[in-house]
Amino acid sequence: GLSKVEVEAIDEFGNQSNYIVSINREFSLDENKEVIDGLYPGKIKDKSSNDKVAVIIGIQNYDDIPDTKYSDKDAMAFAEFANQTLNISSKNIKYLFNEDANYFGFKGVQAWLENKVNKSTDVYVFYSGHGLGVEGKSKLLPSNFVTQFQEESSYEKDEFLSDIANLNPNHIYAFFDTCFSGLGRDGETLIAGLKNINIVEEVAPVDNITIFNSSSGLEYSTDFDVAGHGLFSYYLMKGLEGNADINSDNEITSKELFSFISDNVSDRALDIGLSQNPSLIGESNNVIVRW
Repeated sequence: GLSKVEVEAIDEFGNQSNYIVSINREFSLDENKEVIDGLYPGKIKDKSSNDKVAVIIGIQNYDDIPDTKYSDKDAMAFAEFANQTLNISSKNIKYLFNEDANYFGFKGVQAWLENKVNKSTDVYVFYSGHGLGVEGKSKLLPSNFVTQFQEESSYEKDEFLSDIANLNPNHIYAFFDTCFSGLGRDGETLIAGLKNINIVEEVAPVDNITIFNSSSGLEYSTDFDVAGHGLFSYYLMKGLEGNADINSDNEITSKELFSFISDNVSDRALDIGLSQNPSLIGESNNVIVRW
């Protein structure tokens, strides 16, 4: 039916404007359409805002390989969770979306962090985009990745994390919504004729790091179309709304968050005929958010 919504805008100087929007929704029934809950950053908020920084990368548009559907949207949503849920100041959030997430954008991360990180700093890393596993090395693919120059235009995952670890932060929490199977989000081949695709058992490059991977081995990480996000990213952020607090103590540990993500991602993937099993590497008992 007809609904009227009043919109009110107030700027930093106190100037105010109001207007009415009329919306007429036609009556319809669709019993087969699944309704998925939206994402709500700030539903819970970490008590502490001290010594935390975030690096957030999302790439939908690629120059030389198939695009992703929602990677930039995943990253933008996670940036809101970093600010409103993890309570990280906006000045301490570095975000690279699409063309800004090129090779030199990746290279610039460490320089940006140098003046932000000390021994008491927790660093949160989020990456959504394509990955590649070749000759036992997991690689992140910047937006300007070129298939003809794979080695020169990709960025090793361990090197990226080690560069951050070399700044000696308190802890690094890294979330990767990508796979290293050489396949895209719909199972398409990213690079024709690519050989030597393999994954070795992953270990954390340093002790003070916890890595959440969206899938294991040669599985590929799929999208959750009904939610408009990557499947892993969606349940990561739903967990950070407080849903991952299994024992209801107003704390979410790495282990609790992983358990929530893993159960939901694996079950949902099976529903659509796929196998996707997230993995957790490193320390699992640290508290990620406390409210």
